[in-house]
Amino acid sequence: MNIQTELLKRYQYLNNNKELILAQCIIYKNNEKKLEELREIASNVLKESDKHDEAFIDLMNHIMNLDETPFKKPQPYLSATPSKEYIDMLEEFILGDLEIEDTELYNVIENIKNNKEELSRYNNMIEELEERREKNPHTKKMPAFTVWKILSYVRERYEDNSTVTFALQKYYNLERYVLFDDDSIYGYYVAESHHGVPFDKYPNASTFGSFNGSCVEKVYRGNEYEKEDKYFDTIYGKRLNKCYYPTTFANELAETELIENKKEVLQIDKKVRIRQL
Repeated sequence: MNIQTELLKRYQYLNNNKELILAQCIIYKNNEKKLEELREIASNVLKESDKHDEAFIDLMNHIMNLDETPFKKPQPYLSATPSKEYIDMLEEFILGDLEIEDTELYNVIENIKNNKEELSRYNNMIEELEERREKNPHTKKMPAFTVWKILSYVRERYEDNSTVTFALQKYYNLERYVLFDDDSIYGYYVAESHHGVPFDKYPNASTFGSFNGSCVEKVYRGNEYEKEDKYFDTIYGKRLNKCYYPTTFANELAETELIENKKEVLQIDKKVRIRQL
């Protein structure tokens, strides 16, 4: 098996089918708890209304009187905690020794693509999730469906395993190029000296609002149903265990070099790439 050829084959399948793969992780939940939290914050602010300007007070009163209906209607989210069985399927596809056509994930996705009713149902879920995220000033800047998110479900299971970490780095490195035109040597992890650098290509979950000329930062802290990727983290300082992984592919992928000619081998057409940030 040529490790880099196999890596490209698997990555390209993930990229071509990322929406359907992640659609299996979509859950529907309401936000009544979030409305209660907002009203509690607004109530506390109004008790100290003399410390705030008129525009800010108007905003707090608006929050207190928000229509409850949208908060009670179930909305789609990409689950922060998909089922163990589904993560097993992702892990088998990304790190396993089987040919991709023999993996459970491949067969699940291909069966959906060949079933018009199922495909239509999942496409509707995908559109609903993107529509919800587009209405949120924080998440509309962040792509909803990426290979990055698929990889992260597996990475979070093995955060201290050096073999899995360095194997996944090879996938992340390709994805970083596809998402951000970043042809660096990094994957999910970057050197400590670069951690926190405000790369202008990367989405930022913070937004700013202005009230009568006074600017306040509103940091998006996510929600209880899903979480956003940071798109990079530092690897130095982490305690990674040198662990053998029970597949030949993963162990050899961890030891191989990054793919350098990404533009050539991925054959990226920027006109049909995922949503630009």
